Amino acid sequence: MKTDNQVSHLKLLQKEYSSENVSLLIGAGFSKNALKDFPSWNELLADMILELYKDRFVNSPSRIIKKNPHQTILNKKFKTQKIQEIVDEIGYLEVVSQFLKKKGMREAVEIYIEERTPYIDENRKAFIIPQKKVSIDIDDAALSLHEKLLEGKWDQIYTTNYDNLLEYTATVKSKGWQEITNGSDLSFSNNKKNIIKVHGSLRSTDDRYNNKKFEFDGCHDHCYIITKEDYENYAIQHEAFAQLMRISILKGVFCLLGFSGNDPNFLSWIRWVKDILIKAKDKESSSKIKVYVITIDDKEISKELELYYTNHHISIISLRNPLIKEKINAQNDNPKDLIKCFLEYIYEKNSKVENLYNKYWADISKSNSLENIEIDKEKLLSLSRELGFKKVIHYQNNYLSRIRFLKTELSLQQIEFALLAFFDVNFVIDDYFESRIKNNLNELSEEYVNLYNEIKNRTNTLENTATELFDISNEDIKFYDEALRSAFNLNFVELEKKVSQWNPKGKYLINKASLVSIFDVSLAKNMLLEYINNNETTDKNKYLAIQNLNMLLDWGEKSYPTVNYKNQNLDSLYDIIDGLTSEISRQRNDIKPYGTNALENGTSKKIKEAVRFLNFLLDIGPQRSSGIYVTFDINKWYNVFQQIYQYYPYPCFYFSLQYSSKDILTRIGQDFAYADNLNTDSEIILLKSLNNLIDKSIPPQFSTPTFWITSQLLAAVPALKWEKMFMKIWDKYLLPIFDEEVRSGEIFNFIKEGLPYLNDKENKKKIILDCIIYREKNFGNSLFFLYYLGIKKNKFDSKFKYTITHFISNISEPIEINIAGNIYSVLDEDHINTLVGKADDFLKHNKIMEDFTVYTIASFLNNGKKELTSLKRYIMNSDKLWGNGCMKNSMSSPHFLDLSKFENNISWSREDIVFIYEKLKLSSKELFSNKGFDRNDSFFKNRYVRLMDEMLNFLVKNNKILSFEVDYILTVNTIKKELESIRGFVVLDEGILADDPNVFLSALNLLNREIKENGIGNYDYQINYLISRFLNKRREGLAYCIEYLSYFFSTYFSKQKNSSAELERKIILGIDQYNKEVLMRLDLNVVKVSKYLISLSNIMNRKGYESVGINYWLDFKKSRRFNI
Repeated sequence: MKTDNQVSHLKLLQKEYSSENVSLLIGAGFSKNALKDFPSWNELLADMILELYKDRFVNSPSRIIKKNPHQTILNKKFKTQKIQEIVDEIGYLEVVSQFLKKKGMREAVEIYIEERTPYIDENRKAFIIPQKKVSIDIDDAALSLHEKLLEGKWDQIYTTNYDNLLEYTATVKSKGWQEITNGSDLSFSNNKKNIIKVHGSLRSTDDRYNNKKFEFDGCHDHCYIITKEDYENYAIQHEAFAQLMRISILKGVFCLLGFSGNDPNFLSWIRWVKDILIKAKDKESSSKIKVYVITIDDKEISKELELYYTNHHISIISLRNPLIKEKINAQNDNPKDLIKCFLEYIYEKNSKVENLYNKYWADISKSNSLENIEIDKEKLLSLSRELGFKKVIHYQNNYLSRIRFLKTELSLQQIEFALLAFFDVNFVIDDYFESRIKNNLNELSEEYVNLYNEIKNRTNTLENTATELFDISNEDIKFYDEALRSAFNLNFVELEKKVSQWNPKGKYLINKASLVSIFDVSLAKNMLLEYINNNETTDKNKYLAIQNLNMLLDWGEKSYPTVNYKNQNLDSLYDIIDGLTSEISRQRNDIKPYGTNALENGTSKKIKEAVRFLNFLLDIGPQRSSGIYVTFDINKWYNVFQQIYQYYPYPCFYFSLQYSSKDILTRIGQDFAYADNLNTDSEIILLKSLNNLIDKSIPPQFSTPTFWITSQLLAAVPALKWEKMFMKIWDKYLLPIFDEEVRSGEIFNFIKEGLPYLNDKENKKKIILDCIIYREKNFGNSLFFLYYLGIKKNKFDSKFKYTITHFISNISEPIEINIAGNIYSVLDEDHINTLVGKADDFLKHNKIMEDFTVYTIASFLNNGKKELTSLKRYIMNSDKLWGNGCMKNSMSSPHFLDLSKFENNISWSREDIVFIYEKLKLSSKELFSNKGFDRNDSFFKNRYVRLMDEMLNFLVKNNKILSFEVDYILTVNTIKKELESIRGFVVLDEGILADDPNVFLSALNLLNREIKENGIGNYDYQINYLISRFLNKRREGLAYCIEYLSYFFSTYFSKQKNSSAELERKIILGIDQYNKEVLMRLDLNVVKVSKYLISLSNIMNRKGYESVGINYWLDFKKSRRFNI
C-alpha cells in the first residue's frame, strides 16, 4: 500500500477514535509483547504438523542434526521451513481438521491447545508455560502494553486469543473492562466495557484438573475455535458474537492488532463481515476505510492483495514505515515500542505534556543559582494553561520557598517564575512577593503581566474586594470572575442576566453551564451535551463535562458513561477532591482563635490546601450540587470551610448553600456569628439573604440552606438591622404554613431563633395577635411561637387589650388556656379572673386535656386564689396519673402528669395521698411486668426515667404518711433498683462523674430534686464535683454543667447570707478559664452558654468579687456582641 496513503489513513483512524467509533480486534501476535513464549499460528501447530507429517521430516537425513533410538533432533531452520511449506500447502485450519480426524475425539484438540498456550496464574501473579513446565513472575513491564491498550476508549475489544492477559490486566490495573465468553453475558454497562473472547478462553487449572466446564458460548462439543468446521459454523453456533461484530463494523470501524496478512483468524473474520464490507457502495462510504490492520512488518504488498484490501475497505498500516514512525514519534523498530507509540498517537495523550511540564519545574526548583535558567518562559506558561489544574506542585512550592530567602533582589525571571508558581498552586500572592512584583511590573513581559492581573482578579473575587477587574487578554476569564462576584455577593438576578449574555469558548462553556444550572437545569444539560459531542473538545474536558452533566441528572435518568476516561487514567473529580481534602481531613481540626491572620503569618499547610481546593471548585464549575447529587459530601466541605471562612466568607457562604444538612449548616451559621472579624460581613450576608428571601429572587434550592445558616446570624446582628425583614419573612413564609406540623423545619427554626431578640413593641404585638388569630389552624404552633417570643410586661394600647379580652372571653377549648398562659405578662386581673372561671368549668366537665394544659390551669387557679377541689379531683381521676404507656403486648412512650409541678399549688390530704399511692403501685407493677419494650431503647428511656423519678419523688416526699402502707418499702426499693439499672449509675456521685452526657443530665435532675427535698447542706461533695468538671472543661455534658451551676448559684447563693467562700473561690477560678474562643474550641453554643457565664459573673460581682473572667463576661455583655 502506498506510503502516503498509510499516513492519511492513520489520521483517519485517529479521527474515528476521537469520535469513539473504533472497535478493537486483538490477535495472537499481541500476546508476544508480554512474553515471547506465547505461540504464533506456526508455533502452536508445529507439534501437530510433526505428528501428522512425521515422514516428511524424519526421512530427510541431510536435515537431521542428531538421531538415536530415543530421540531425533531436527535442524531448526529446516523444521521451520518444512512447517511453513505444509501450512502453505494445506492451510492452518485443514491441519487441525486432519489432527481431529486422526485422534477421533474433539477433546484431543482442546488438550493440545491447553498444553501449549501460556497463561497467567492470578494467585501466583506469574506466567505459566505448560510446555516448559516453568513459571515466570510478572513484572510491570511485561503487561505495560496491555495496560496501555486498555486505556483506550474503544467501543468494544474483541480478541481471538485464548489466554487471559487482557482480562487479568483489566483486573489488577482497575480498568473498566469485563471478560465475556458467552453471548448471553453481553453487557453494555456504563461502568464496564466488554473484552469479548470470540474464540474461547482457556479453562482454569481447576476446571482442567476436575474435567469441568467443557464448553464455549453454550456449545458443549468444543472449548476453542480452531478447526475449519468451527469457522464455517461460527455464524450459526455463535450468532450473538457474530452479530455484535457485524453491528460494530456497521456503526463504526475496526482496528486490528496482532494479526498478519495470512492469519486464518483475520481471513475468517473478513469472511464473516464480507457482505457488509462489499456492500458499502454509496458515494460517502464507497472509499471509507472500515478495517485498519496495524502491522509491524513493512513488506511490499502484491497488486492483487492491494486490490482485495481496497475492495473490502481494508487499510494496512505498517508501523515500521518511516513516515508512520515519524508521525507517531517512534525512535526505534522494537515492536513493543512501536505499538506503544501508535497507541499514544491515537489517544492524543497529554501525559507527555504533564511530564514535560513537571520536568521543567524540577529543573527550575533544583537549580543551584536560581538565576538565568535556560527555559522558555512563554512555553512554560503555555504548557501551564494547557494542563489546567496540577496535581503535582511540590516543585513550585519548593521554588517559592527557596527564592523567599535569597539575600539579593529578585531578577525578572525569578519574579515571573514565582508568578507562575502562585498560579499553579492556586494560592494568593503574599506581601513579600506582592511588593517585588509591583515594583517590577513595567519590566515584565506582557504575558506575565496578564497572568498577574488574572491572579489579582481571582484573589479580589474571593475576598469580595470592591475593586474593578484588571484588564486581561482572555475575555472569558474576566467575564467568569464578574459572574462569580455576582454569585458570591448573592446578587442572583444580576448573575442570571450576566450568564445569559456570556458566550464563552472552549472549557469555559462548562463554567457557564455550571452557573446556568442554578436557574435552568435543562438548559445547562443541553449545553454540556453539545460541548461533549463537539469533536474539538479534548477527552480531559469531555470527562469534566460528563461528570458535571451526571451531577445534574434527575432521579431515574441514566448516567452518561465515564469508563472510557477512567481507563485512560484521567483523574475523576472525586479522586482529585479526595486527594485535596485528605490533608485537611487528616485529623480533627481545632478551631483557631478568630482574628488571627494566618495567611500573612506563616500560612499553615491546611489553609493552603483549603484555598487550593476552593480555586479548584471554581475551575471545574462552582455549582457542585443539583439538589439530588453532590460532588462531595458536606463533611468534606466543612473541613475545608473551617480553614478559610474567616478569609473568604462570601464564597464559603455561597458553597455552603449547596447542602441540606441542618446540623452542619447550623454550625456554619454559628461559625459566622461567633467570628469577631466577620461582624460586618455577617450583617451584609444576613441582610442580603433576607432581601433575597423576601423578594423571591433566591434560587429555590438555596432557600432552605439560607434559612438554616442565617438563623444563627440573628443573634450576632443587632435586631434593629433585621427586625423589619424578619416580620416580612413571618408574613410571607410562616403564616401560609401556620397549620403545618413542621416545627423542626427550616422556616419554623428561623422564626424560633429570631423571636427572643425582637425589640420593637409593635412587632411583638403583631406576633401575639397573629398567634391568637391563627390558633385554630394549629394550637401547638401558637404555643410554640409565643413561648419563644418571651413576652415581658409591656403597656399596650386599648385596641390590643380589647383583642386579648375578646380572645379570653371566647375561649372554648382547654388548650387555649395555654395560649393565655404564654402571654401572662400582658394580662390584667379581669383577664385572670375570666380564665380562672373557664379553667374551673373545664375541670368540672372533665374535659380531656394535655398535661401541660393542666399545669397552666393549676397556675391560674392558684393566682386567682380559687378553690382547687376540682383540679385535685381531675388529677386523681385522670388516666395520666402515673400513665405508663403500657398496652396489652406493647408499649408507647409514658405520658403522665408530673405531680411535682403541682407542689406549689396543691396541698394533698392523707386520703388523697393514699389514693394516689394505690394508683402508683398498680402502674409500677404493670410497668415492670410488661414485656413489650426494651427499657434501654433511647425512644422510651428519658420519659421512662422521668416517670420513675416522679414516682420515687412522691414516695419519699410522703414517707411519713405512706411508710405504714402495704408494700411501701418493696415499692420504693423496686423503683430505686429499676432507676439505678436504667440510669447507668447506682449512687448519685457516679452519675455526677459520668462521661455519658445523658447519664450526667439524669444525675443533675436527681441532684436538683434531692437538694429541693433535703436542702443544700448535704451536697457539698456533689457541687464540688460539678465545679471540678467546670474547671477542667470536661467536654461531656459541659453545657449542662455550666447551666446547672448558673441555676444553683442564682437560686441558693445569690444573697450574701447564703455565701460559701470556698465554693465562690472555686467558681471564680472556673469563670476565669473561659472566654468566647474557649467556648468555640469546646464546641459549645456560644450564645447560650455565654448567658450562663454572664449570670455567674453577675452573681459574683454583686458579692463584691472581681477577676479577669468576671470582668471579661461583664464587658462582653456590655459590648452587645450578641443579642443577649
